[in-house]
Amino acid sequence: MAGQGASAWRTTLLSAGVLAFAGMGDALIYVVLPIEAAAFGLSLTWVGILLSANRFARVLLYGEIARLGIRIGPRNLSIAAAIASIVSTLMYGLAESPWLQLAARVIWGLSFAALNLTTLSYAWGDGRDGRSGTRMGASRGLRQTGLAFACAAGAWAAIAIGPREAFVFIGLLSLPALALALMLPRAEPGKRSEERVWTRPAPVDIYIFVFGAVIDGGFIMTMAAVLGEDASPRGAMIAAGLSWALRYLVVVAVAPVSGLLCDRFGAHRLLLLASATVIAGLLSVALGAAYAGVIAIVVTRAMVDTTAPIVAAHHARGEVLIAVSRNATWRDMGAAVGPLGAGLSLGLLPLSPYYGVMAAMLATVTVWMAWILRRSPIDRSRG
Repeated sequence: MAGQGASAWRTTLLSAGVLAFAGMGDALIYVVLPIEAAAFGLSLTWVGILLSANRFARVLLYGEIARLGIRIGPRNLSIAAAIASIVSTLMYGLAESPWLQLAARVIWGLSFAALNLTTLSYAWGDGRDGRSGTRMGASRGLRQTGLAFACAAGAWAAIAIGPREAFVFIGLLSLPALALALMLPRAEPGKRSEERVWTRPAPVDIYIFVFGAVIDGGFIMTMAAVLGEDASPRGAMIAAGLSWALRYLVVVAVAPVSGLLCDRFGAHRLLLLASATVIAGLLSVALGAAYAGVIAIVVTRAMVDTTAPIVAAHHARGEVLIAVSRNATWRDMGAAVGPLGAGLSLGLLPLSPYYGVMAAMLATVTVWMAWILRRSPIDRSRG
């Protein structure tokens, strides 16, 4: 049993390392592209398309990728995704056409879907040893270290050697992703799964859709609008890079603790507690306590990021990989439509009432989910 535990931790850390290196290019694009769009020959409209294209690609194909992973095994899927992610990062720096940039974003979207699912699959294991939550939290935390590095170092590189060259630099630094993927253990391919992502969503899927729309959409969009308002482009880029790096570092610190607490006290209870704290943070911003509210939201957002996939795995009606991909799909859908709703709402509402509306939306779905989970036999036995 001890040997099995050590093996589970080894594969957990290896797979998380793959995503830590592979995701650096995607992290950097959010820092550089909005500020240096002209250097890439892009309009702001194209910037918006590129920043959302990866999510729409994942929404459409998460289920197919999950079934492919079951068929060919997580190691082979990780190797293919690691190669594709390196190619996409290099394309950001080398491609001249906006359409090639769009292709790079789609490639990354599919790569992230694959790597996100394989890291969760390796960390979850068979879900029976009582340590799956701890491993999933540690995996999510380790994944963020590469993203934090890319935001800070990549922003500096964009100023020192140029924005396009920075992506080539980060692309070369992403090469260890392939080496780590090759170190993952071989596994027998699974049977073909006919289970579908687009079936009746679980309560946690509906919750994470609303959470994604409120936090990944409204909150992130409105907080970013204030950043660097009076700064020079270079100052804004450094500020943006450090802010995104700090956001990832919060996950590095919070995710492992969240996973441990899930195993000890139950993922369902922790998710509801985290959601209540996010709601309190939104209300704090609405009432004028902006700094306290933002800190509460950023910290507990990281907790929800870790806990929601664990709850989805507990409630899997079939393959855990399909359940987790379904949850991730609903999260991406919320994150994709959230900015659209925010853009329309902010034209009608001042910022404070808008945050009050977001708090009310999240509170409603949280209370509903708490009621459903309280009646769930899976909740009593696993959570």
